Amino acid sequence: MSIEVSSLVSGLRLLRRLVEHVEGANTRDHERDRDEEFRFWLAEVALAAGQAEERLGQLDQRVLDALEDREMQRIWRNLTFEAAREAIDERRRMLAYAAIGTALSAEHLTIAQIARVERTLRELDPADVSTLARIAEIRLEPLDTGADDAAKERHRLNSLAAGEKRYRILMAVPPSGEVLRVGGCVRVYRPPIWDSTEVADLTTLGQWVLLVSDPFLRASAPPS
Repeated sequence: MSIEVSSLVSGLRLLRRLVEHVEGANTRDHERDRDEEFRFWLAEVALAAGQAEERLGQLDQRVLDALEDREMQRIWRNLTFEAAREAIDERRRMLAYAAIGTALSAEHLTIAQIARVERTLRELDPADVSTLARIAEIRLEPLDTGADDAAKERHRLNSLAAGEKRYRILMAVPPSGEVLRVGGCVRVYRPPIWDSTEVADLTTLGQWVLLVSDPFLRASAPPS
C-alpha cells in the first residue's frame, strides 16, 4: 500500500471516529458522563471553599450582599461553562478555585472588575498564572519621601534591574510570556534611556488576576 493510500485510509478512520463521537453526543451515556463531570467540578469547588472557609467566614455583609447580585452569579455560571468545556484537569481545578477567588476578591474589586478577570482567565493556563505570580514577587521598597538624589538614583537603577528580571522570567516560560502580554496582565517596554533593555511590569489587570487566583496559588504551593 502506497504512502498516499495509507494516509487516506488513516484519515478516513479518524473521520469515522469523529463522526461517531458527534453522533453519540446526545446519547444517554454521554449525558451520564457530562453529569459526572459536573459533579467532579462541584466537588472541586467544594474543596476550594473548604480550604478558604476561614477567609470566607470573615466577609462582611456588604460583600455577602454583592455575592447575591445577578451579575456575580453570571460570572460563576461563566466559570462553570468554561470548566465544562475544558479538557485539562488542572485547568478545571484552577477555574474551581477561581470561583472561590471571585467571592473573596469581592471585598476589594467591583463586579465589573471581577468580570474582566473572569474573561481574562478564559485564555490563561495554570502555568500562565504561576508565571504571573513569580513576576509579582519581584518588588521594590517604596522610595522615602525625603530621599536625597543619591538614594533616588539607586532606586531608579534597582527599579530597572527588577524590570529586567521580570522580563527574563516572562520570556523564559513560553508561551506564558506571550499569553500574559496579549492578555494585558503585564506591560513590556524599553525605558527611554541609552543602552536600555526591555523590562516588564505587572499591570493593574495582572494584579486583579492574582487576587482572584490567590486560592489556587495557595493550594498549589509546595508545603513549607
